[in-house]
Amino acid sequence: MPLITSDFEFSDDYPTIEPSLRLDFANARALDPRITFTRASVGTYVGASGLIKTAGVNEPRFDHDPTTGESLGLLIEESRTNFFENSETVGGTATGDFFRGKEIHNKSVNLNQFYFASDFANYNVSAGDKYYLTGFIRAGSQTGNIFIKWIDGLNAPVSGVNSFTYTPTTDGEFVSFEFTFSQAVSISMNCSITGGFGDDADFAIMQLEKGSFPTSYIPTSGSTATRAADTATIEGTNFSSWYNKNEGTLVLSTDIGDLTASNQVAVAFEDTSNVSASFIAMGYNAGGGGSGHVGAWYNSSGITSAFKTHNIGVTINTEFRQSFAYKLDDFSSVVNGGAPLTDNSGGITTLIDRVRFGNYHYGGMTSGHIKQFTYYPKRLTNAQLQTLTQ
Repeated sequence: MPLITSDFEFSDDYPTIEPSLRLDFANARALDPRITFTRASVGTYVGASGLIKTAGVNEPRFDHDPTTGESLGLLIEESRTNFFENSETVGGTATGDFFRGKEIHNKSVNLNQFYFASDFANYNVSAGDKYYLTGFIRAGSQTGNIFIKWIDGLNAPVSGVNSFTYTPTTDGEFVSFEFTFSQAVSISMNCSITGGFGDDADFAIMQLEKGSFPTSYIPTSGSTATRAADTATIEGTNFSSWYNKNEGTLVLSTDIGDLTASNQVAVAFEDTSNVSASFIAMGYNAGGGGSGHVGAWYNSSGITSAFKTHNIGVTINTEFRQSFAYKLDDFSSVVNGGAPLTDNSGGITTLIDRVRFGNYHYGGMTSGHIKQFTYYPKRLTNAQLQTLTQ
């Protein structure tokens, strides 16, 4: 039975009031006009057709699963550089090809048992940093295994760096390769490919980036290239028109591409000046808490009113849903329909004046998709928080 009061209406398991903000990035595949989006470079994404597309400067990317075609929502990534200088040509003239719906360029490389040329040579690796090498490969005339490995200036294997073994497929399709590595000392490295004498193989979308997980493709043609970070914000009257300073409920559907970094906040309500340290933060490992934690954090003028983390075992690139409700001395956090984590003491701030997606004062998502975000200008019941995140 619904419970109706003079200022609020509840059903037992679903809110009967309308949200004041509803953003469905996955289905709309467009930004609400109140959102300001910035990225100081072009960026790539997988379109609805399954082909790799390029978005211009300050153009949002609505990504898709390359195999299933599922719409994943608004893509948010940190800044990255592709150090592989000729990813579009790999040493020669680019030709069009397809891999599981992805439009790519490839270059046939004559292995002659051992190969590395300028495209694959002289990468200066900094001590302690992690690097990720990704790309696609298929056999030409090669019938035996092909080995991709890192060597030093004397053509000796670099200690502690794994190699990748490619076994040619019978269907002749491209297959992806990827591996990460780091070095205790700074070193200049070359990437080598070995196979049978006189055989060849095709390579495509080669990317070498500093980081412990791969990001979207960054095309290069003769030099390194950097993709800038993505940021989306709502502020000013576009924010104040739907935000309630005294109570409210946030509902988020998102995924994450990295489980190693802390403070990966997908949605943050903030004080623009950052003087008061007032904010509401939601997302994976929000405010720390350790690997596998999803959480919400409410800070009022530098004082924590509520800090709730759920250890739910998040999987990379897999959607999770969370909700967070706030009101004076009445906070609650729910993830994937689970048990609410509550706090019955804590102040409310009136200083918050904007929302940022994928970024906030103390950090932000390194990589992920925001599928949906909904805001109710009332503190919903705990049962409703559970229903909205199931």
